[in-house]
Amino acid sequence: MFIYGGKQSIFEDSNKLYRFDFEEKLWELIETEQSDDLPPCVDSHNAAIYKNSDGDEEMIIFGGFVGGKLGKYSRSIYAYSFKKNKWRIIFDGLTKNHDKAKGNLPKKRSSAGMVLYEGSLYVFGGANSKKKFNDIWKFDLERKEWIFLKAIGEKPSVKIKILKLNIFFKLRLDVDI
Repeated sequence: MFIYGGKQSIFEDSNKLYRFDFEEKLWELIETEQSDDLPPCVDSHNAAIYKNSDGDEEMIIFGGFVGGKLGKYSRSIYAYSFKKNKWRIIFDGLTKNHDKAKGNLPKKRSSAGMVLYEGSLYVFGGANSKKKFNDIWKFDLERKEWIFLKAIGEKPSVKIKILKLNIFFKLRLDVDI
């Protein structure tokens, strides 16, 4: 299991990556390669595992609250390569540099639900300081395109605390870091 970020205190978030070894029942801090692509300290974000077009498995993180002194919501997308032990930016949603993404953009948010399906991220709900969302967005990871999905039928009620076991847990017993 891999865990990225989270709260260290009421005003301080983390940008540390941890691995939990189920056999040894041991937490290990993963020292990643330092670069400008390192995600910010964040909490209330989402994570999922994705196999990219190169066949490399990556942990994708989306959104969250970039706390501490910054205090902003995010719609950024980052990928951590297990093989390369390195982060990369897929979509920079904290700045106004959206040149690499196509389509409309979702509002910045934390506490959303997210799943990876057929090469795309699907993001549902979440909240920022002004609104609780019950919208659904698709982000194509290869084309780097956001698409708002105009769903039909009765929408689920607004969800803030979404069960994220399927998002954070990924057994990686075969990976040496």
